[in-house]
Amino acid sequence: MMAAMHGFIHMGFMFAQMLSNKRIFITGGSGFVGAHTMFFLMEAGCHVVALKRENSSTNLSRLIFEQLNARHQSHLSFDDIEWVHGDLMYPFSLIEGSQGCDAIVHTAASVSFQAKEREMILRNNMDGTAHVVTACIENGIERLVHISSVAALPNPDKKPELDETFLNSTYYEFETTYGESKYRSEMEVWKAHGEGVKVTVLNPGLVLGEWKFVDSSVQMFRSVARGLPFYSGGLTGFVDVLDVAKGVVRSLTNEKSIAQRFIMVGENLSYKELLHKIATALGKKPPGIKAGKNLSTVVALAAESWAAISGSKAFITREVAQSANRSTRFNHHKAEEILGINFNPIDQTIARTALFYQAHPELH
Repeated sequence: MMAAMHGFIHMGFMFAQMLSNKRIFITGGSGFVGAHTMFFLMEAGCHVVALKRENSSTNLSRLIFEQLNARHQSHLSFDDIEWVHGDLMYPFSLIEGSQGCDAIVHTAASVSFQAKEREMILRNNMDGTAHVVTACIENGIERLVHISSVAALPNPDKKPELDETFLNSTYYEFETTYGESKYRSEMEVWKAHGEGVKVTVLNPGLVLGEWKFVDSSVQMFRSVARGLPFYSGGLTGFVDVLDVAKGVVRSLTNEKSIAQRFIMVGENLSYKELLHKIATALGKKPPGIKAGKNLSTVVALAAESWAAISGSKAFITREVAQSANRSTRFNHHKAEEILGINFNPIDQTIARTALFYQAHPELH
């Protein structure tokens, strides 16, 4: 234990030495992955310049800093973050905001599985990423770390376990609009590589950790706490948000990560397993009714029909119903070997997130 702790402290010191006083521009600093990433960048000695929309609140990001400071017994000041107002859809704000920076970390993305929002999701994620690339080239920023998703990994051969080995192609069919948008966003990043930018792509699974529980992947905690009766029949990869944030820092300090992608998945679990673990952590009854693909699709069709009539958003869509009933495992060995990530056990992640849920009812 002492040897492991010594190694951790030594590695933290090494990262601080390598990134000390580097100016890192980050998109999505007021978002889930971005807020955690800013903490670890600052812990490594970086000066963080964070993009946010003018009307976006940073209160939750500040709360995350307080949590991480307490856990790490550190005293990083949230007020040391240099916030710049802008928007991914306005390239000039990115160019102006990232001037003088040594690297860009792109965590921001639009997420939706509503059919009527398809064009918006494709446009925001693809064009937003293209504008980030433009900022790199215009400002001579040589380093870019892009947060993508396992949803962007094509599986034309229907392999039961995916790794990073596949050929890029414009002809892949994707199971969700979000997955397609993230894959095509990656194509913009690889274009930057062709222009001389040193890029790294991280592909996280479903991200778990401390955040608000109403519009992110952790809303499953809210659903279980409110008595969710159903579970889907699928299986997928999950990851601790802390591991994604640490993966960014490891990428910036590891030359072997350049021109590489890394699957960031801690564990592969069925949705039944995951929801039962969440229920146990919250002290709630686990969901007991399996909603298979057929039942889920029927419910989704009804929800989409009502949404079209009422002008509201469907609480479940066919994309969600179908993806939640697929089973795909993900291999994280490359991230372990090259980035040195020791992924947190998901049981620990769930326990920590459940405590945060119980302590902050205002985020439900």
